[in-house]
Amino acid sequence: MDKQTHQAVLSAIELELARIPSEQVLAAARAISAERPEGIAAILFYGSCLHEQDVSGGLIDFYVVVDNYRDFHNSRIAAFANWLIPPNVYYLETIAAGAKARMKYAVISRRTLQKQTAASCMHATIWGRLCQPCRLVYVRDREIQKEIEECIAQSVSTFYSAIQPLMPADFSAQDLWCAGLARSYRTEFRAESETRPEHIYSRYPEYFEALTQALVADDPSVHETSLGCYAWQPSPRSANGARGRWHLRRIVGRALQVLRLSKGAFTFAGGLDYILYKVEKHSGKTVNVTDWQRRHPLLAAPGIAWQLYRVSGFR
Repeated sequence: MDKQTHQAVLSAIELELARIPSEQVLAAARAISAERPEGIAAILFYGSCLHEQDVSGGLIDFYVVVDNYRDFHNSRIAAFANWLIPPNVYYLETIAAGAKARMKYAVISRRTLQKQTAASCMHATIWGRLCQPCRLVYVRDREIQKEIEECIAQSVSTFYSAIQPLMPADFSAQDLWCAGLARSYRTEFRAESETRPEHIYSRYPEYFEALTQALVADDPSVHETSLGCYAWQPSPRSANGARGRWHLRRIVGRALQVLRLSKGAFTFAGGLDYILYKVEKHSGKTVNVTDWQRRHPLLAAPGIAWQLYRVSGFR
């Protein structure tokens, strides 16, 4: 991106990051800092609860950006696992603004964040999420804030470069973002509805349009025909290359997700509570577990699964 385009993208990102979330979300972020105070550089709030004022019925998603894994984790094994196959994911419940708040937070280092938002990153795990709106609920200093903003700007640029070659001769900002989000979802095993991209776009049309206008201004192959509408001369060669890269992202992304899920059996603190919450949310059924089952979730898994089956948790 040239300097003017880069600044336009950063301006849209800075405005979105600065929006103040609800007190429940801020209290949830403070709970993470209180539980693991070492080495946190920033906390980003993203995901399906982003536009909700009352998040007590949902699951708050955070990225916890750390200086390095060893300072953050109490266990060398957890730190190594986070470095080997980032991110580690944790589940936490707390009382926030008088109501129970449930959160899931992924831990990623500053260095990994930079690597996984770059155009050379061959999976969309991070840049496919951070190109969407998010909030900066905590940052240690202005230097790190600029670093986070640059990573998000790079996520947006990476997203645009990945999906623009697949656009038809005439397209809108909504076409661009919905097509890209749908493809990024397919690079993982995600139970997203077909209308999810349109739902996200409808929540933040000004944000996505501002980013698109800035990016197109830096792309000589595309020109704006009217407000929010664009035209270009499609290139079959570029489109074939883009489709091939998305196919590779799907292979790499799903393989990494399987590895992360396998790793999570040993590193996902609070994972049992997370599973029980998901079952209760989708089926309305609850299961009580013992202290022993919480201390030994792998050994207790068959018995818990049977309990869930008996109360129709799987039906």
